[in-house]
Amino acid sequence: MPEQEYGPPVARLFQMGKVEWGVEWEGSAPDYVRDLGLASEHVPALIEIALRQADLDDFPADDAGWAPVHAWRALAQLRAVEAVEPLLTLQHTLDKSGDEFHFYDFPVVFGMIGPPAIPALAAYLHNPENPLYPRVNVGEGLCNVGLRYPEARSEALAPLGEQLAHFEENDYELNGFLVVDLTRLKAVEAAETIERAFAANRVADDISGSWGTVRQELGVAGLGLAADERPRPPLPPSERFGWGMGPQDRGPRDRKKEKAAKAKRKQQAKAKKRNRKGK
Repeated sequence: MPEQEYGPPVARLFQMGKVEWGVEWEGSAPDYVRDLGLASEHVPALIEIALRQADLDDFPADDAGWAPVHAWRALAQLRAVEAVEPLLTLQHTLDKSGDEFHFYDFPVVFGMIGPPAIPALAAYLHNPENPLYPRVNVGEGLCNVGLRYPEARSEALAPLGEQLAHFEENDYELNGFLVVDLTRLKAVEAAETIERAFAANRVADDISGSWGTVRQELGVAGLGLAADERPRPPLPPSERFGWGMGPQDRGPRDRKKEKAAKAKRKQQAKAKKRNRKGK
């Protein structure tokens, strides 16, 4: 049994059972630090457990199978910057295998770890060899850092603006998500870059909304470069889709995009089905 490799309190992660995805778990039970007594000395073991998620068949279809998810959430609460690089590498495998938990959780994890994660996240985002959706996760993580830690806002948004400046080479969807991230950060300083990306017709506006919407949310007049389409009204709360922020800022995500992303991962997962308790 995998849990026999670890002593308390780490071994308790294998007994905690199923967790829900797409819910606001930060700041709510379990508090891995308070309730389990996890601390910085447990970080290496937590990273090791989290990385076991790379092989979805490595764990039994019982409570122990959820230990990797608990492990990376604990690393987030511990603000363990040592976990950033391993989790960035882990994204590649999880993206291919159709794992969906990291899709929701990693932007939260990166955001909770905070400003020390920015250099590694920026380097990952800027590397065009990295897969699309993991780069989207990282962009969301940078956005979350800036929102959680206002003193690091400028440092966190800079890589987002720099990447969007390469809108001609970027994937349309990546540009759309970058615009969403910058809009959530109220990045007025990036407004010209955003407008130029829209003017070049390089933004997936089903993700970001029209330039008119973005311009309105940023409170800028614009340079008249892009068509100032009639702003689309904000989605009502019941239709919003946020990947990692709390109730104070659930960034709007088009539900069509959510379904498309989920469908993509379900297709990928057919070759390697996940057989976990309760799924």
